[in-house]
Amino acid sequence: MMVVAAATVAEEPETSTAFPTTAEDLSAAVAAAERALIASPSTPSSSSSTLPKTSSSKWVIDPNENLKSTMEHRFWTYGCMGLLTAGLVSAAADVHSIGDAGTALGAVFAAYVLADFGTAVYHWGVDNYGDGNTPIFGRQIAAFQGHHQRPWTITQREFSNNMHQLFKPAASPAAAILAIGPFLPLHWHAFLPSFLFLATMSQQFHAWSHMKKSELHPVVVALQDANILIGRKAHGAHHKPNFEGNYSIVSGWVNPVLDNTGFFRWLEKVSRPSRGMMVVAAATVAEEPETSTAFPTTAEDLSAAVAAAERALIASPSTPSSSSSTLPKTSSSKWVIDPNENLKST
Repeated sequence: MMVVAAATVAEEPETSTAFPTTAEDLSAAVAAAERALIASPSTPSSSSSTLPKTSSSKWVIDPNENLKSTMEHRFWTYGCMGLLTAGLVSAAADVHSIGDAGTALGAVFAAYVLADFGTAVYHWGVDNYGDGNTPIFGRQIAAFQGHHQRPWTITQREFSNNMHQLFKPAASPAAAILAIGPFLPLHWHAFLPSFLFLATMSQQFHAWSHMKKSELHPVVVALQDANILIGRKAHGAHHKPNFEGNYSIVSGWVNPVLDNTGFFRWLEKVSRPSRGMMVVAAATVAEEPETSTAFPTTAEDLSAAVAAAERALIASPSTPSSSSSTLPKTSSSKWVIDPNENLKST
């Protein structure tokens, strides 16, 4: 996302009234570019007609993508659902008293809440990190990031087509849970298959949240109206600026807690310790667009350009650019040197 933001800043340097001179200004500029990109992802720029089709880019969606379910899709989807259902039945067989029933129901409720939290964190991760080439999670990352370009596609997918990418990797854990469940305490026996089932089914809950009530089964509508499943209005907030919250896709119960406490902003600081460096790299790319022989048109080219800017910055962090003399005095910025500062020994 930062790479594309860098390209956006570099592409239109003439629209800026003044080049940002502080780290805060640079960060704000890049954040604005990110939001603008997400706000209109499917609208091509004036020069987009000259860009080659790059199917390897996570920003490009194949218009010929199959939305129908295949036999393989159905095998993984219904096979895994069968394993999880068997696990739940096995847990129910361990209930022999009212106390056991309370324990099992408490475990299921805990799974429900934690699945909402888990899908929020996972959704945040795949929305913001990696691409279609990322090992193991690449296809899911590409699907989630592509979803922001064409959010209606999820409503056009057949059930198994939509679900198999989650149920396929969940099949092995589901089989393991079924095998070891009878040897586990009742709370774990009930919790594990419930959590895995809700976490995988969250993709379908997500699809339902993009559909009109007239398109849904009355039971699904009732569950959404009761705030048991994430609804259209609640999830719609995720697709509106600033595009940085409302990530959960089971019930949405944890969204206010995570968003109001700044949980994801904290995660971003922890997972992106070099964010400040990326901001400066973006500014470096934007500062000298005329030195580029050809504007990068792929995510790989953009990534390479920003990486080169980072290396150059690290190689000479204290060396001001040729245009630094024209920058205003900004004593609060760690990136700007005071032109009146004494560099002589006394």
